[in-house]
Amino acid sequence: MNYILILGTLLISQLKTPVFSNELSLEDEIKEAFTDYPFKCNPEGSTPEIAACIWIDLIKSDRKLRKELNNPDLFSNWVEVRSKICNHFQEKMYGGGTVKQITRPGCGLRVNKEIQKYCITGDPSCG
Repeated sequence: MNYILILGTLLISQLKTPVFSNELSLEDEIKEAFTDYPFKCNPEGSTPEIAACIWIDLIKSDRKLRKELNNPDLFSNWVEVRSKICNHFQEKMYGGGTVKQITRPGCGLRVNKEIQKYCITGDPSCG
């Protein structure tokens, strides 16, 4: 009987635990990401303000994918490879200029959306 109570308590406690034990709330993650960035999200504003909005969307997308994968190493590898691919094409297409502030997080967001559409919903139109 004690074994069942202990097991039940353990299972219930796991339901309330975040995907990763050290996971920040969304608000705290955004705040931490923008600690040294002087611009606030404004979709109608300057390029750095628009970029802030896209970075926030990428943070939200990453959280969703991280939860779905439920594997910190796999997620970390995904972000590393995604960054390399996006940086490669960003340099190829937009060697310089302020548009890179928007295209860098935009690429990550688009790639996340495609993999989520394919892997999570099984949509055959992905890609």
